[in-house]
Amino acid sequence: MDIISKSLAQLVQEVPGITAVFSQFGLSYCWNGSQTLKQAMENTKLKENDVLEAIAQLTVTSDRMNEWRKMDNKELITHLMDRYHQVHRVQLEELFRLACRVESVHHEHVKCPIGLANHLKHFFIELEKHMLNEETVLFPRLMQDPLSVTPDHIVTMKQEHELCLEAINKIDDITEGVITPKGACNTWTALYLGLRTFKDDLASHIQLENEILYRGEIT
Repeated sequence: MDIISKSLAQLVQEVPGITAVFSQFGLSYCWNGSQTLKQAMENTKLKENDVLEAIAQLTVTSDRMNEWRKMDNKELITHLMDRYHQVHRVQLEELFRLACRVESVHHEHVKCPIGLANHLKHFFIELEKHMLNEETVLFPRLMQDPLSVTPDHIVTMKQEHELCLEAINKIDDITEGVITPKGACNTWTALYLGLRTFKDDLASHIQLENEILYRGEIT
């Protein structure tokens, strides 16, 4: 079967790393998983070649994903907490500070990302709740007694991941694709560079959890 004829849900199960591509292009595989890739691209008016090229690039990262699959839950969770949970906390605190500064100084600029600081503040609150839930409830169970983790636990986490991706899409809307305006000051440039890094990190974070840590727990 041609890849564009497969459903988003089917591709998530078959193609390692494809959730990051779906996130990049704003394709919701959680709520609209029954749609074929072709239907999803048509509904969102995406260029087919752009999406297929991004999917083709996944072979570059597949070997790395295979390395993560060889880790036990404790090793992977330690990596997730050190590389992503703690890093996101630092990232969002600094991004909020920078966004406040940019909005305060450049509020009259036509490209000023008005509302970004407030959005980041609320995003940080919700992401912190999600990560704390993982750190205090789900991760300990996965390390000590994986059988105590129910499918409902995993479904809830994945639904919250989808909300994170929606929050990222809103960042894209506010910043017009996180494209630094011509002549932007150093603070504005640093803000958008930080946002792009955060987006990439969050996509990798969600990919590791959805496709490796949580995938084997749903029965």
